[in-house]
Amino acid sequence: TFYAPLQSGNVLITGGVLGSTTAIATASQAAALADATFAVNGNADASAATDAANAATDAANAAADAADNATQAASEALAAVNSLATTVASLIAGIKAQITSLTNLITKIKNKVGA
Repeated sequence: TFYAPLQSGNVLITGGVLGSTTAIATASQAAALADATFAVNGNADASAATDAANAATDAANAAADAADNATQAASEALAAVNSLATTVASLIAGIKAQITSLTNLITKIKNKVGA
């Protein structure tokens, strides 16, 4: 594990020659390693990472709020559909009752006329 310094500046990892005392394959022994240099901007990098984490948290919170709103809208829509279904069932029952009443009236008239 390598931890970058908190201060800004260059980090130099110096290469060398792999010796036979290290636990590496014989073919890799005596191989030269190149130097590696990279820049570290400690405080600014940490601040950028914190800002990115905060932005991700804000986005996650906004997504959770949107999901809550969608759930509420879906619940309201379900309630409206259920209410409409009840109203339609009531209307159909009323029409059936009127058809039955009309059928009975036609039967009475038919019997009186003698048809």
